[in-house]
Amino acid sequence: MELAVVRGFSVGVAAFPDGHPASGGESARDVDVLVKKFELGATFATTQFFFDVSRYQRLRDQLSARGVDRPLIAGILPITNFKQLMRMAELGGTPLPKAVTDRIARFEEDPLSLRKEGIEIASELATDLIAIGAPGLHFYTMNSAQSTLEITARIGLR
Repeated sequence: MELAVVRGFSVGVAAFPDGHPASGGESARDVDVLVKKFELGATFATTQFFFDVSRYQRLRDQLSARGVDRPLIAGILPITNFKQLMRMAELGGTPLPKAVTDRIARFEEDPLSLRKEGIEIASELATDLIAIGAPGLHFYTMNSAQSTLEITARIGLR
């Protein structure tokens, strides 16, 4: 699936594998809104960051069932700051799976170890997403690209 470009211009929109914070958990409504965005001319969507590949798969499959064949770029947030992660997850309504919180909680006061574990988690997520055919990865760098550079090198993209 290639990114469609119309006369040098394309339109990307947001997608929410874990649901939009304002939808109250109505995933069908979220899918309806995303389908409408594509009907109105969006050429690709980039997801909010998430940590559960099955949620990305579910959204991708729901779009496919509705006839949408546009790229769904997977959003990845490398965990580098515990407080920042908790705040962003709260604001965006992104659930943090117990498997992730168990891995990082012990490093709340150890920034170097947290960053190392965060890179490992993001690398695993990226590898899994590539394996299931995600057409692209978008890294939320939070103004610090070093972790993303390490992840892309680790998974063989650089």
